Amino acid sequence: MVIACNTAHLFIADIERLLDHEPVSLIAATKDFLVNDHLTTVGLLASPTTIMTKLFENALAQVGIKVLVSNREAQKDIEVSIRRAIAGVIEARDEALLLSEAKKLQASGAQAVILGCTELSLIADTMQPETFTDPLNVVIEKIMFEKEPKGQNTRKRDKSVIIDIKGKYND
Repeated sequence: MVIACNTAHLFIADIERLLDHEPVSLIAATKDFLVNDHLTTVGLLASPTTIMTKLFENALAQVGIKVLVSNREAQKDIEVSIRRAIAGVIEARDEALLLSEAKKLQASGAQAVILGCTELSLIADTMQPETFTDPLNVVIEKIMFEKEPKGQNTRKRDKSVIIDIKGKYND
């Protein structure tokens, strides 16, 4: 089972108690992905709840990765974009906002920018994949390539591999 909502990870302990196995976590998989890339500072675009509860920040601090977030005004704008995406209305200004905020975070030292909300993945769907670290894509790649028997996984993680949330696989 995959918990496909970042904010729902607030309830991961409760979910784990109800299951007979550990669910695949977007946050844990993203943490592993970033550690493998030897990053020390990342940006985070996410819902206000994910930012306020420090879901990513706490997990990444355990491995020495610092998390940068946008200012409060930008966070409010990101929340509006998230709400539009939930309503099925994604506008060019939503994409422009994500790119603008990603550039600001990168200028402040972020080596990567995490899309810490599933709806942000929908907005960024048509953008260049190297702009963002998308936890959904990280988990899909983890499930596809790490579940193979030892010695059989000859595929190395490659940033040119794009697996989007609509189920398309492009190589």
